[in-house]
Amino acid sequence: MQLFYREIGNGKNIVILHGLYGSSDNWWTIARNLSEEFKVILPDLRNHGSSPHSEVFNIQAMTQDLKELFDYLKIKKSFLIGHSLGGKTALEFASLYPEMVTKLVIIDIAPKNYDKKDFEEHNNHQKIINYLSKIDLSCYSNRTDAINDLQKIDPTGSLFFFMAKNIKRNPDGKLEWKINLKAIADNLSCLMNDFSADLTKIACPVLFIKAENSNYLTNEDFEFIKDKIKNVEFKIIPNASHWVHSEKPLELVDSIKTFILP
Repeated sequence: MQLFYREIGNGKNIVILHGLYGSSDNWWTIARNLSEEFKVILPDLRNHGSSPHSEVFNIQAMTQDLKELFDYLKIKKSFLIGHSLGGKTALEFASLYPEMVTKLVIIDIAPKNYDKKDFEEHNNHQKIINYLSKIDLSCYSNRTDAINDLQKIDPTGSLFFFMAKNIKRNPDGKLEWKINLKAIADNLSCLMNDFSADLTKIACPVLFIKAENSNYLTNEDFEFIKDKIKNVEFKIIPNASHWVHSEKPLELVDSIKTFILP
């Protein structure tokens, strides 16, 4: 699949992969900061942003989309950053194509399956999808009314901000979702649980960044990761939730630059 992408800056390549419900647009602030030293490439994952939709939606398919983008842009080697679902995709890519990744930054996700019985966020994702599926955007005459109703799912958090950015007008002037809600709903369990990358194949240095107030990445995960990846570092960003790139962009950029710059 040919992904939509944005790019900014000059220098060595950095590719940034957003997470579920996100898009390249959500990472533009981070990209602008990194573009002072690098050429930053921001793809939209399939079923997100301006990239094509598909009923096939899993980490393996997204990994091959990324390989196709590398080949299309003639990227032989790049720094690779992934947040949440984008982090799992980045890990899979680095395990399959270790020679193409200079350094790897994984933001607030663990290389594991998230069982819905043990992980509260799995159920929260399902509730979000169920709520969004009930919102018929074509019935709204303007974005403001749609955003006011959308705010009910997360009145004070960062998630609302990302969801509001997923509203667009189609060629007929009607409001619709950028994200493929049906594909996300149909494949949520797969996205949360179908992770099988061989971490021992990753050859480059790796940095895992944990958001302090998030439960996606735990101290127990750190121990597991250290057993699988020898050249690995860990960083915790204080007072941040899973949406760390929105809440603590400067701290995140500083952590990334400290790791990847010589």
